[in-house]
Amino acid sequence: TMQKKIDIAEKIIFVLIGVIITLFVVALVTTHDTAPIVRANEYLDAIPMSFPELVDQLAYEFTYDDAIYGASNCGADWNVEAGRCAEEYIAKNGDVPRALLAAELMIKGFTADQAEFACDYVGVD
Repeated sequence: TMQKKIDIAEKIIFVLIGVIITLFVVALVTTHDTAPIVRANEYLDAIPMSFPELVDQLAYEFTYDDAIYGASNCGADWNVEAGRCAEEYIAKNGDVPRALLAAELMIKGFTADQAEFACDYVGVD
């Protein structure tokens, strides 16, 4: 009957609307989630940074929560980033005592363990 056809058509339209909304939300979430991660990796490819430095940099372009998300999910090895920063510091300042290098790295936001790793990485006694 005509009423059954109308009921079926309404159900199909309802399902299609649900599918369209779902696809739209998935697209939005995917775009939203990957942009801070991509940008975090671009920054780290250019210069070494600590986690807090990267969050601060990303916060210029994204919300603070998105900046934290990007820095947390970019796959960075923060020990390696500390080592890269130590290499740059020594290249600019010459040989420095271990305590000074570790202190400089901690000022930049690296943890004490990351700073110690970096000092070992660059061979500072």
